[in-house]
Amino acid sequence: TRAYIGKLVTAFLSFVNTPISSTSSSGNDHQQLLLFSHDNSKKCIKQGLELELELGQEPPGLEYKYHLPPPGVKYETNPTIFGRILEGTQPAITLVEDEELISIEDKYPRAPLHALVIPKQYIKSINTLSGVTSTSTAVTRTTATATHENYPLNLLTNMKQMAIATVQVSQPNAYKNGDYILCFHIPPFTSVKHLHLHVLAPASEMKVQYRWGKYLVGTPWCADLEDVIMNQMKMS
Repeated sequence: TRAYIGKLVTAFLSFVNTPISSTSSSGNDHQQLLLFSHDNSKKCIKQGLELELELGQEPPGLEYKYHLPPPGVKYETNPTIFGRILEGTQPAITLVEDEELISIEDKYPRAPLHALVIPKQYIKSINTLSGVTSTSTAVTRTTATATHENYPLNLLTNMKQMAIATVQVSQPNAYKNGDYILCFHIPPFTSVKHLHLHVLAPASEMKVQYRWGKYLVGTPWCADLEDVIMNQMKMS
């Protein structure tokens, strides 16, 4: 049983210096995230802010759900299984969602927490990131406004923030101890040809063939998120 699946809590994340509450705006100044937690409440530290996560309802489990796309994104042009999940014709367990990204439970989890953070915009892989531009002019969770020039870097940063928040809530001890992996598989070693970030925690509880094989970063088949961000920074 995956320990992180328990109570559904609602967290309203804001990266401006304003209070966060259940009445927060859903506009450009705030992002709404849905996160699983097995405690009544947890705290998430992001960019110097202490975020209270309030007790919610039971998790919905596997469901068919339409995920509202960002402006300009059409799911029918996405040929992958993730496109079908986003349009609601294939089921998934949704862990986190905002305007730009979705995080779902991996169908074949290789750790107590195994999430996939996926952009709603169709991007094939880390190898095609540099040529990607935003379909939206919305403000991202970074301090800068998304532009065509810095969109790939902003996207990676936002994926990291969503992944870290998920680990903090679902596996707080793993987060505290740095016992987690955030990685991308490198083509041709990708199972789905749609960019997705693997979030695994605790890494110490993974089976050997996954911890030191399939998800071993720094190999020809698996890249650490931080390395991908650094490479993108050099290219920007």
